[in-house]
Amino acid sequence: MLQLKHIHKHYGEKTVADDINLEVGDGKLLAILGRSGCGKSTLLKIIAGLVQADSGEVWINGTDHTQLPPEQRGISLVFQDYALLPHLNTLQNVAFGLKMQGIGRKESYPKAMEMLAEVGLGNEAQRRVESLSGGEQQRVALARALVTDPKLMLLDESFSSLDTGLRHHLRQFTADHIRRRNIPAVMVTHDPEEAFTLADHIALMDSGKILQTATPDALINRPVNARAARLIGAYNVNDTHYIPQQALHFNQAGGTICTVTQFSRLPDRNLLGMQHPQYGEILLLPDPAQTEGLDLQTGSQWPLRVDEDKIVWFDR
Repeated sequence: MLQLKHIHKHYGEKTVADDINLEVGDGKLLAILGRSGCGKSTLLKIIAGLVQADSGEVWINGTDHTQLPPEQRGISLVFQDYALLPHLNTLQNVAFGLKMQGIGRKESYPKAMEMLAEVGLGNEAQRRVESLSGGEQQRVALARALVTDPKLMLLDESFSSLDTGLRHHLRQFTADHIRRRNIPAVMVTHDPEEAFTLADHIALMDSGKILQTATPDALINRPVNARAARLIGAYNVNDTHYIPQQALHFNQAGGTICTVTQFSRLPDRNLLGMQHPQYGEILLLPDPAQTEGLDLQTGSQWPLRVDEDKIVWFDR
């Protein structure tokens, strides 16, 4: 288990961590979701021991690790650029962490081979890492991180440089391995889809502060304020309220007549914009079956019912 207790960090007049308190259980994945520059990568480095906090504590498995150097924390960090060693082959890269722990080749190489097999690269042990594809290099980095049986796994925008199909596959692959090995993990990302797809809990970070920490479902249903709603990529947000998709009922009896402002067909959903006389422009994500055969050209009018009981109103 990871516990962060009252972490503070400043760079000059800029606050990058403002009284951060977070907890991650074994086998659970926490996503820290925020825009570039919000402080999330600095927080990851504080956990790893690469940056010293101004104040606060880092506890792992009930032990205070705040003053321990990085190599004594038992943490594996997977970088966006993989950080593989080009002068070593695949097997040697995976075994490198074990070597740093003082484990000899006789023991480290079989462990590394076992881990390569687990990530599907058992036949690539002797290849130079520069000859591997991006997805293969990511799996080597993952194998290197897991082979040391870390107390904690940290993922720093680890999938953002991959193409869409490979990114979806490898991030789920990574999450499955973390949970199967019962390792607590923290992932920082700017991508709401990634956070909501993988994480058990999401911490929304803005300007060094944690705005809200909750399960994905809880965040969707009730973001704490407009900033939180916008961070999760929600539509239909202003300073006073948020209208979630489950509050919107398109083309149903009793709905208010609204004017279509835009309509786009996407691979797995549609995007429909409608001008509502009370709530202004509303964006919907209707199932394609709901709009099949309908003439939704700009300017056409259709009923839209807004379930007011499901509107989230923010405290002012």
